[in-house]
Amino acid sequence: DYRNLISSYFGTFERLTYSRQNDAVGFAKGIDLQLILSTGSFYSWLSYGLLYAKEDKLNDKEGIYPRYTDQRHTFAFVANIDFGASWNFGLRAYYGSGFPYTPKTAIKTNGNWEWKPDKTHSAYLPAYRRVDIRFSKDFLFADSKISLFLDVSNVFNFRNIQGYEYKTPGFSKPTPKEILLWPILPSIGVKYNF
Repeated sequence: DYRNLISSYFGTFERLTYSRQNDAVGFAKGIDLQLILSTGSFYSWLSYGLLYAKEDKLNDKEGIYPRYTDQRHTFAFVANIDFGASWNFGLRAYYGSGFPYTPKTAIKTNGNWEWKPDKTHSAYLPAYRRVDIRFSKDFLFADSKISLFLDVSNVFNFRNIQGYEYKTPGFSKPTPKEILLWPILPSIGVKYNF
């Protein structure tokens, strides 16, 4: 139960901006569950989170609306297998239902198009999904450990939308532009522990 909460909104370039005033109240409630399995060569955990986060800006007529952190369901799965001879395989999978956002509708006024915002956080972004894999090999070198790894982030190339950009409209009807997170992203690296 939050009192003296600092309200926020997505302003210029759809960036999160805080009001810098204790002008809201709110609440967050939910539950987190985690299951862990660990054996000699296998380690894994699975987690689930359920969250309700609401905000009410004082001195306005809008009432209670979802706070920007209101992500209803989150799932995470992590597994690591030690194949022996210092070879490892890791898998990470994530799912999160969409965060709230304030949609805008293009309306025509006096021959020009402009954006009209709907009710605050009255829509939700599409769900976020990602699966990552990692292969690694460890070496000992002069009492230190060197790890070589190949990591592929978003291996199934899920299309994740971070938000929408509402460009300044002109004389033709504008459409929101999707702001996407990264696609499939492979990387190789070296980690040195001393």
